[in-house]
Amino acid sequence: MEGGTLFGLDQDPMTNFTNEQYFSDASTSCAPAFRVLKQLIQRCLTDAVTSGNIFADAMLQHLYRWLCRLHDPALHSMLHKVMQKMFALLVAELRKFGAAIVFASFSKIIIDTGRSDVSAAKAYCDSVIKAVQTRELFEWIELEPLQFWHSLLFMDQDHFILIVFEFMYVPWKYAQEQATHRESTSDGDLCTPSITAVLAETYDLKMAEDLKKKIRTYFTDKLLKIVCDPNLQMKVMNNSQKIQETSDANSQSYSHVQKGDPALEFIKHVCAVLALDQNMQHEVLIMRRNLLKLVHVREFAPEAEFRSLSVSYTLPNVICSYCNDCRDLDLCRDRPLISQEWRCAVPQCGQPYDREAMENALVQIVRQRERLYHLQDLVCLKCHQIKAAHLADHCTCAGSISYKEDVLDFRNKMQVFLNVAVNQKFQLLQECTS
Repeated sequence: MEGGTLFGLDQDPMTNFTNEQYFSDASTSCAPAFRVLKQLIQRCLTDAVTSGNIFADAMLQHLYRWLCRLHDPALHSMLHKVMQKMFALLVAELRKFGAAIVFASFSKIIIDTGRSDVSAAKAYCDSVIKAVQTRELFEWIELEPLQFWHSLLFMDQDHFILIVFEFMYVPWKYAQEQATHRESTSDGDLCTPSITAVLAETYDLKMAEDLKKKIRTYFTDKLLKIVCDPNLQMKVMNNSQKIQETSDANSQSYSHVQKGDPALEFIKHVCAVLALDQNMQHEVLIMRRNLLKLVHVREFAPEAEFRSLSVSYTLPNVICSYCNDCRDLDLCRDRPLISQEWRCAVPQCGQPYDREAMENALVQIVRQRERLYHLQDLVCLKCHQIKAAHLADHCTCAGSISYKEDVLDFRNKMQVFLNVAVNQKFQLLQECTS
């Protein structure tokens, strides 16, 4: 990659290591196979580009699916490391162009352009994509902007909120007014880069102070009225009943959550969302403390802690047999999968997935986790060292010996697979997990 050796695989392994030491490591032992694979890809790429060889092009299209089906975990792991390195270089390249990375995965990247106008953000994305693809390292990577947001609160890839309520509308409206006022009063001939930077910093400080003031006054008063509203519990209970009736899978995914006071759950969720803005965390904590007093819950009580509602499992590297689209399937959160519609998510494809192959993959994962649980090491609770003596009841430091993975954690993981088996009617998987 760019003239450098990848993980040192282009060096002669016999120069510094003995034959036994070289093949002792799994990732290093597959280095010869990785070199052959690298040469194969280079030749196929040359044939497909220069001579238009359709067979070489088809082989490149099916390459990753072929590698995922190989029974060589070391080679697949090494290829995944190469993909991670390429992905890290791509993210670093985007940061060089001034983009703030909100979320990044192999299939999706969410960035903050720093532009207040959607048209300016689109132009910025187009210029960044063109600049990135001019580099030889990224010329085969396809980047396409799909969605643009004025405002976005992002918690994780499964909980991001397109804000349309007042918490984001009020400061956005204030920002638009300030931007219009700044454009009408600014003189383009007198602005220098240093003056522009100072004005931008002052503008951001005004925005933050205005939002802090509204949290202390307007939003706190409004949330206090909502929490004190006696109709809140009835509304939340009705919504929860509708969700339970529409999807049994969701009810099982949320079964581990302790259902308590609806007002308390409302406070925890709203404050968790508002605290995503790091500049507002202090004001949100004060507002959260006042709201918790109304429901007679202490600020640092265990029941006042926000927890994610659902526990799920993501099946990696699911490849469509028709269009070769590769994606990770969230078995408990993806709505099409919950309704048992196992189809490719590409709009132009829609080919159904092989449910039997999916079940077999899940069964193999469950069996592997069971094997790892039964073969796990015993660790000392005091010094956290692995137990060396077989017959000793205590560690040499007089600490107690315990399992590395708790039995309760293992059962919770197996419960997720059991829920998937029941919802998707996977009988073999249900027998392995029940």
